[in-house]
Amino acid sequence: MKLNKIQSYLLLGLVALGQIILLSGCGEDEGGPGQETLSDNITEDLHLVNIHDDPDIPDYLIDGFLTVTAELTIDPDVYIAFTANSGLFINGDGMIEAIGEEDLPIRFTGVQKTPGFWLGIKVRANDVRNQLDHVIVEYGGSDIIASYGSVDLKAGVAIEGASGSNGSLTLKNSTIQNCEGYGFLVEHGTLLRGFLNNTFSGNEEAAVRIDAENADMLDDLSTYNNNNGYDGVEINASGSPIHALTSDADWVNLGEDVPYKIAQSFDVEAELTIMAGATLAFDANQTMYFKQDYNGPNDGIIIAKGTSSNMITFTAVNKTPGFWRGLVVQSNSVLNEMNYCIVEYGGSDLITDELANIILDKDGAYDPPVLKVTNSTIRNSAGCGIVVDNFGGSLTASGNTFSDNSGSDVCD
Repeated sequence: MKLNKIQSYLLLGLVALGQIILLSGCGEDEGGPGQETLSDNITEDLHLVNIHDDPDIPDYLIDGFLTVTAELTIDPDVYIAFTANSGLFINGDGMIEAIGEEDLPIRFTGVQKTPGFWLGIKVRANDVRNQLDHVIVEYGGSDIIASYGSVDLKAGVAIEGASGSNGSLTLKNSTIQNCEGYGFLVEHGTLLRGFLNNTFSGNEEAAVRIDAENADMLDDLSTYNNNNGYDGVEINASGSPIHALTSDADWVNLGEDVPYKIAQSFDVEAELTIMAGATLAFDANQTMYFKQDYNGPNDGIIIAKGTSSNMITFTAVNKTPGFWRGLVVQSNSVLNEMNYCIVEYGGSDLITDELANIILDKDGAYDPPVLKVTNSTIRNSAGCGIVVDNFGGSLTASGNTFSDNSGSDVCD
């Protein structure tokens, strides 16, 4: 069909308009040409696929702190860039399943490669499918992602709890790096379903901040000490009243020079086994109370059995006598045992009549506490090495070394 002059001009105009529309979606000043922009809350199931073969070009740009209340599935090799203070909030009925591959990881990063540029990923949904596997999360932590009373926290990834909605997540084979605040944050009352072979690098605070109930999910294959503000795991009871450890747990050796930092005292009302080689470093005036249950089944039990070449260490964040309280054992379980342990720098506050690194404290009308300590080094206490409450307590001790304590080796 032959077009007249007016029709030809109209056709050329439509072609030009189409080119303008295509170019307007490129967003080259936001990290790369041709990515898809997501700026609305995700309320319907969404599947993100790899768009660009070039791994340096973002497939998606997220602009805003988007609430996800549907299923969000992300394929291997997807590259997602976030604008300033943007992020993902997996809430309520939402779900995130981001499973990459070793050679095709999923990447969550900032448009600008600056620590704290975007907010991070917060998971409040309790869905068994929530999983980050072979992902990279970097440059998050621009703003508060979780709060504990008056304490506001930042992190690259956080599992958060709220009234009626406590999050759960599996984190495996992933890297969280260069974030303001913590690398990974796990709030009390949430559920860490799986954790394996992760790397935390260059984060402002500790590699991981986690509550005592979830700490037994941590593994010895992950890397926690790669230039973080604190190269270790921070255990926090997450507020007041003190939250107790109520389920039997095994705490592994996280690696050489990688401690569990006990940032807040908590009660142990279950059997806690601490593996050979593990280090627990206590913050100022903090402790662990191994409680006694009057009816018996919920006694707090300490089982800390190291070896002569791989001792368990209970120490202070600041290597000063009297920096932390010392271990407090109130339960009368015959299972309470410490073998090949180092206990040092305790005695910050009175539990009984004496300061000490290890305190056997009779709790009111409960039965006297019981503890076996063998082949251990007890040193640098601001008071006694071990104190036994003068109202009663049963200490079995042999093969121990006491040094540089301000008081006697054993006081009662």
